[in-house]
Amino acid sequence: MELIVEDDGQGSEEERLLGGLDKLGAQLEQAGGNLQILSFLNQGITVTYTLPIADNSVHKPIKVVVTDSEPIVREALMALLSMQEDMEAIADPSGGVLLPELCERMQPDIILLATNHGELDYISLISRIKQISPTIKLMVMTSSDHDRQLAMEAIHLGAEGYIEKAIPSRELLSKIRLLYRGEMIITQQLAKQLVQTIMRQQDKTNEYGLTDRELEVLQCLSEKMKYKEIAEKLFLAEGTVRNYLSVIYSKLEVTSRSQATEKAQTEGII
Repeated sequence: MELIVEDDGQGSEEERLLGGLDKLGAQLEQAGGNLQILSFLNQGITVTYTLPIADNSVHKPIKVVVTDSEPIVREALMALLSMQEDMEAIADPSGGVLLPELCERMQPDIILLATNHGELDYISLISRIKQISPTIKLMVMTSSDHDRQLAMEAIHLGAEGYIEKAIPSRELLSKIRLLYRGEMIITQQLAKQLVQTIMRQQDKTNEYGLTDRELEVLQCLSEKMKYKEIAEKLFLAEGTVRNYLSVIYSKLEVTSRSQATEKAQTEGII
C-alpha cells in the first residue's frame, strides 16, 4: 500500500508538521499499522511508523500422481488426497504404462507408484521418469516381500520414498508432506536391508584384500582407460600402474583386464 501525505503550504511549520503526521497516522491505522512520536527537549523529534507485511505468496498444492493398477485402491487414494487442502490428486489409470507421458504433461511433485502391475518394467520406468525431471519425487508402494526387493532397487535408482500399502491414511499423508519437503522416506526394515547390502559389498572387497589405491586402479580399468591415462589420473608412473595391475590380477585370481573388470562388477567390488 502506498501512503501519501501532502503539504498544503498553509499555517506555521509546526502546524503543518503536526497536520501531516495526523494524516499519516490515520492512513497507517487504516492499513493496520501505527504511528509513534517521541519528542525530547533540545533533542529533536523521532517519528516511528510501522506497517504489517502482507503475505501475497500463493501456496501451490502438492501435485500427487496416484498410480495403481487396482481401480478400487486408486480411487480410494484419489478421494483421500482430494480432501486435503494442500494437495492436488492426479490419477494415472494406466497403472504406470503411460506414466512418463503424464509426467511430461502435468509435471507433478510426487508419484505414488504401486508395484502391482506384473508386466511393467519398473526399473526402466523409474529411470525414464528421473530423466524427464529429476525433481519429481517417487514414493514406491509395495505389498509383498518380492516388491520390497524391487523397492531397494528403486532407491538405488533415485526413488526418494518407500512405504507399504497397509500404512494408515494419516501416516501416508504425513509422509507425502515430508517427502515434498525433501525428507527421505523408508521403513526401518528397508534401511536395515540397505545397510546389510552395503556391508556385504564391503566384505566382498575385503575378501580379496584390495587396498584403496588398488580399487582406484581397478575402477579406472573398468572405465577402459589406458595405462598412461590411469597413470596421469592417479599421478603414478606407468610402471607403477602395471605393478598394481599385476597385484590386482593375482588377488582376484584372473589373468586379463576383461576378466578383472567382469569379476569386479559381477561381485560388486566396484
